[in-house]
Amino acid sequence: MPRLERDPTSGRLLLFDPGQSLSDGVAMVESNGFFDADNEPAWEIWIAYVQERPQRSGTWTHLDAYLLCWVPPAFVDLVDGAIAVNPEECLLWADSVETPFLRRLREHLDRR
Repeated sequence: MPRLERDPTSGRLLLFDPGQSLSDGVAMVESNGFFDADNEPAWEIWIAYVQERPQRSGTWTHLDAYLLCWVPPAFVDLVDGAIAVNPEECLLWADSVETPFLRRLREHLDRR
């Protein structure tokens, strides 16, 4: 088992969109159980559940609601492999997408 880093500034942020999951278990197999059969990440890394406003049509779409997680450095390669085999893109690195919440978070961190 990889050693967990204690430095919260290292690692990567991960998004999990439960509404997009096919619950196919592929991420679970690829990650040796880091994700469950529904592609849900281990609860120990959860930070927040973010619910963005739905599009004007009133229907929810990709990344309107997602779980924000922190992946320790020791698990980044393992999670990267699971993301690569996830066809529905319910698992994404936060630095690869743009959402209103992530935009505000980046602006806040840039001011520091």
